[in-house]
Amino acid sequence: MSRRARAVPTWAILRALGRDGVEDLVVGAHYDAVGSVDSGSVTLVPGGPTGLVTADAVRYSQATAGVTGANEDNDRIGASVAVGDVTGDGRNDLVFGAAGENRIGAVHVLKGGTGTPTGTGSSFVNGAVIPVDGAACAR
Repeated sequence: MSRRARAVPTWAILRALGRDGVEDLVVGAHYDAVGSVDSGSVTLVPGGPTGLVTADAVRYSQATAGVTGANEDNDRIGASVAVGDVTGDGRNDLVFGAAGENRIGAVHVLKGGTGTPTGTGSSFVNGAVIPVDGAACAR
């Protein structure tokens, strides 16, 4: 079975990203095809007064302006997703993992604001700089 056939959502969470307090849906699809590359993506479907607003959905990948890196096969963007205030500014941020980035993984942080997050001002932490205890990973 090709990876494209397995491009099903891997993570999905409901959490308010905008200042409106309405919950949004964030879905990670770590084998999603972006162009001709199976690099993965994260999709944000904003919530509205009567439910999700699919027409306003935004898809994020390393092809998104401002997001660090280039789409490469097996980057596995969206292997993990989270929403929370990691920048300490009182606004929820969009955080997603790229488990296969350069074979060591990475984490992207897109800053929250009054609207939908963009790649502008996003942060990137490469797995090489994150101390990981190999024994802890084996558990």
